[in-house]
Amino acid sequence: MRTGTAFLTLLLIISCARNGSVMTKNTIVADIEKAIPLSLDVDDGLRLSDVQLGMIDDAWVKDTLLMLFGNNALHAFSTQTGKLSMTFSRQGRGPLEYIRIWDYGADDDGIYIYDIDGKQMLFFLWDGSFKKMEKLTGRSADNPFQAIIRAPWGKGYVGKRIYGTPEVPELSSYDEHFRYVSPIGAYTLRSGLKLWRQLYLGSDGDVLYNRYFSNEVLSLTSDSLAVKYIVHFPHRNVPEMDDEYDALELLGKKNTPYAVIMSQIKETDKYFGFQFAAESNRYYAVYDKLSGNCKVYLPIVAKQEVQTVFLNDNILFTIASDESGSYVYQVKLVT
Repeated sequence: MRTGTAFLTLLLIISCARNGSVMTKNTIVADIEKAIPLSLDVDDGLRLSDVQLGMIDDAWVKDTLLMLFGNNALHAFSTQTGKLSMTFSRQGRGPLEYIRIWDYGADDDGIYIYDIDGKQMLFFLWDGSFKKMEKLTGRSADNPFQAIIRAPWGKGYVGKRIYGTPEVPELSSYDEHFRYVSPIGAYTLRSGLKLWRQLYLGSDGDVLYNRYFSNEVLSLTSDSLAVKYIVHFPHRNVPEMDDEYDALELLGKKNTPYAVIMSQIKETDKYFGFQFAAESNRYYAVYDKLSGNCKVYLPIVAKQEVQTVFLNDNILFTIASDESGSYVYQVKLVT
């Protein structure tokens, strides 16, 4: 798989639908020319202490815990002090350890970690203690997944499949023990790229999914797959391409003008939000479902690199770093 070099190139350059039925007419206009700059002062940030984080791939908040994934480790920090609260397991080949975290998620009880090389799912309670383990076969005949999320219906999961032979279904359902059940929809995998998170829980008892370099956000339910939102970046939409490697190459060119949805999808009854990248900046867009208006925010920290931006309970979180370490900034948005 051509993942490593291409992914690093994409992050450096941008700092960083077909086969479905249309379920809604929600078109979101995210205009970076109207972005609201948020100038953040390093003195207002919380330094994340006790561990060297390096590049941060993903972040989210659970109550007063800031969950961060990076460098093959999943940590929890206090949102009030910035101090490390716990680390979920560790890299290794011993009992309850993992070789490589390929995906992760949360349910009411705690955290689950997908160890793709160890062929296992590890479950931990929110206090960091071990709960259980599920062994996986990983055989191609068993239709393995590369990303997984617990379905809000029944006891099973929704997964994105692993690239292999041509015409591999992109999405499939799995039972509570991660055994393959059936494909979902008619989309097929277009590459072996593994870049950022794509599966999120929606506010309508559904699962949201955004294909790489697509402006469509799909909604999955127990019996349907449809387009829920279409994002329009004025003068910056990526041309539609069947080959994700071609799209990645296009985005890797110097001075590319395009904007790309880059995970951190959040939906509530009132709003729909997502992170996107353009011109080496990370933005966050918040679409008001009632008014139909979309506000775009651009967090800026002098002499720091913004690594990820996400929304939780009307607070915009920004994770940024410099040579001294990583910092978290919190800004309450006015609605």
